[in-house]
Amino acid sequence: MQASENPKIGFVIYTYDRVDDAKINMEILRHVWDASHLFADIKIVHCFNGDKSWYTEKTVEDDLVRLHNSGHFCGASDLIDAGMDVFAKKYPDTDYVIVLAADTWLINPQHIAHIIHAMAQNNQYIATCPWGLPRHTDFSDVGMATDFFIVQSQFVHTYHVFPFDYKAFDDQYGDFLLYNQQKLSLERLFLMRFTKAVIAQAERDVISKKEIMRKVYIMKDRMPVHSTVNTDGYWVRTHHWEEMGLLTHHDPAPKKEIIKKQNIHGGENLQKLLSSHNLEYFNHNVRDHHE
Repeated sequence: MQASENPKIGFVIYTYDRVDDAKINMEILRHVWDASHLFADIKIVHCFNGDKSWYTEKTVEDDLVRLHNSGHFCGASDLIDAGMDVFAKKYPDTDYVIVLAADTWLINPQHIAHIIHAMAQNNQYIATCPWGLPRHTDFSDVGMATDFFIVQSQFVHTYHVFPFDYKAFDDQYGDFLLYNQQKLSLERLFLMRFTKAVIAQAERDVISKKEIMRKVYIMKDRMPVHSTVNTDGYWVRTHHWEEMGLLTHHDPAPKKEIIKKQNIHGGENLQKLLSSHNLEYFNHNVRDHHE
């Protein structure tokens, strides 16, 4: 695909319980991205598997897809699969689709336009990074980040990168993984689906890891995604990549300060965040159903 000055861009926003995050995420796309004039068209598909009372109707998205919640990992897979299916069937002329978790905000469309231009110039089909730690960043070990990635639509639809179909894979191989004291990783499943797609395009049984990685725009600016491992064994994520304009905090307070510093406005939910001194309301369902 040749580079386009104004590619058609789609977004899949996927949400379970971080509803206020999702609303502002989409308002940023409408007010910041649309105003940038870097893209010919922006479509937003919002996939949601929380309680309907948490999100009763569409706000600024073009399509709202409601799903049953099938668990943390399988649920995320189902949401991404559903969003990509909408683009394949309803918006097949979209050039690139950007997938974002609800709490993953992008406030610098210029940087993303640069990535997309580089992808087109270098014949790359996915932009992502390893879901890793310092000194632990091999895609084969940690897979591809799924909270934020970009795909070239024609390639992923033609060569069936999606659906991930986490449940079917886990049903078939879950016992083997458990036998080896492992859990199916959505990030490694993503890598496997992409690898199969590159092999299918090449029409060969096997191609080298180096050849596969040439088809990936590696977001080195975001590496490593996680800074350390805490005392409970959980990976601690970095939350702000300033040059990329990427914010992934669960706490709304630092997001609010960054948004204010960048002088970003627009949208009733974003304005509510900026004007509120008490942020206890934010994503209240997260606290309510985990208490």
